[in-house]
Amino acid sequence: MEISNLEVGQSISFDILPATAAVLGSSFKNVTFEGEISPRMAVKERDIVALHIAIYPTLPQGTPNNAYQYNYIGITHPSGQFEIIPVPAIRKDSIEAKGMMKITMVFNNRSQTDLTHITQVLSGIGQVPDSVTTA
Repeated sequence: MEISNLEVGQSISFDILPATAAVLGSSFKNVTFEGEISPRMAVKERDIVALHIAIYPTLPQGTPNNAYQYNYIGITHPSGQFEIIPVPAIRKDSIEAKGMMKITMVFNNRSQTDLTHITQVLSGIGQVPDSVTTA
């Protein structure tokens, strides 16, 4: 998915280039997309020149060697922390946008043990239910 197709407020997940993880971290799952940001705006939130110097050797060949010649995205982590990420550090093939869809599943004739197993499996793939109802 292309960054230009994302909508502000959308929940997204993505990976960054592995070599940039030492500087940028590696947890970008279920973050809120705040928009694509020009370097002039990004510099108000982060020292993009220092960031560029730290990660430039790991960015794809052809990336401009100037922090002001590429864009950034703003994201908010589930914890509420806001962060600026350079677009060239994002693995474009890893961007997943979550829709605003509600999913309802019904499992009849199940025990508390089944419920525990189901929620553990969902949690194992990074999906925690917003609510669980039993009857």
